[in-house]
Amino acid sequence: MVFEFQRTLMLESLRLLGLEPDDATGVVESAGGTKVWHALNRVIHYFQGEYLDMSGATPIPRIEWDIAKVWQQHAPAHLRELSAILKDVVPTARHVQAQERCEDRAATRSHLFYPELKQAIYRQLEVEVDCSSEDAPARTTALIERYVALRT
Repeated sequence: MVFEFQRTLMLESLRLLGLEPDDATGVVESAGGTKVWHALNRVIHYFQGEYLDMSGATPIPRIEWDIAKVWQQHAPAHLRELSAILKDVVPTARHVQAQERCEDRAATRSHLFYPELKQAIYRQLEVEVDCSSEDAPARTTALIERYVALRT
């Protein structure tokens, strides 16, 4: 169970960092997989220093979400170890593609923050769902699921 969790966390983290699924699997299964695991844990621990309670308004983060800088020539201190490892295991010809994917995947989706998302869904509900109809709850759920899925 623990191994499967570790493997999944590594795979998904490496995909966030811009690796293709096959490349991520190769890294996880390589002899350097343990080294990657430890470096990822340090990065995750760094970002866990931030706690956001988005049940009300969305607070401004204190820690910059700069994970995409892992591919820069001079990565920030908290990303340097992981940056060096990634640059060793990902072929140089694919660094730019990995960086672009990482920037896209790690981009903040501000439209999913509580106040913005809530207001957008309310506006869409007014247009699409007749609240007095019997199927209003099911249609509301479907609209929310569709709205969030389209924007993630």
